[in-house]
Amino acid sequence: MVEDPHLRENRFARTHSDFDIAQRETGSYNRGVMETLKAIDIDHLMEASGGDRELAAELVHLYLDLTDKELVLLEKATVAGDAAAAHSIAHKCAGSSFTCGMNELARILKHLEYETSLGMLEHAPALIKQVNEQMCAVKASLTAFLDSVKPSP
Repeated sequence: MVEDPHLRENRFARTHSDFDIAQRETGSYNRGVMETLKAIDIDHLMEASGGDRELAAELVHLYLDLTDKELVLLEKATVAGDAAAAHSIAHKCAGSSFTCGMNELARILKHLEYETSLGMLEHAPALIKQVNEQMCAVKASLTAFLDSVKPSP
């Protein structure tokens, strides 16, 4: 089923408008919430959840829970010199990151996936560092997203 582009635009605008409102309410509107959300593609995340903001929030919670655990295992695999395990974990994390709109994080993970597919681990520590830094940015962005979809009291 092809979505009407006007509906998608309206859903996208409504979602971003909600972020603006949330920012104004917290008193930090002058920086703009979109600056905070740079680490994620909100449009892609909303598309993955069928435009349902509550489902998107559930997806975000699941993503964070699973990805945090996998990234710990990824680091352990690289430290242990297990390129095959690192490759598998990097592949899984890259896929879930792309699915949820964490494109920059996914790009770094794909780089690590490629290198580990060749059995190369020499760049792994630097790539893991980039992954961890980008994950911090993703978490900040996702926190802003989750705050914006909380029901009003």
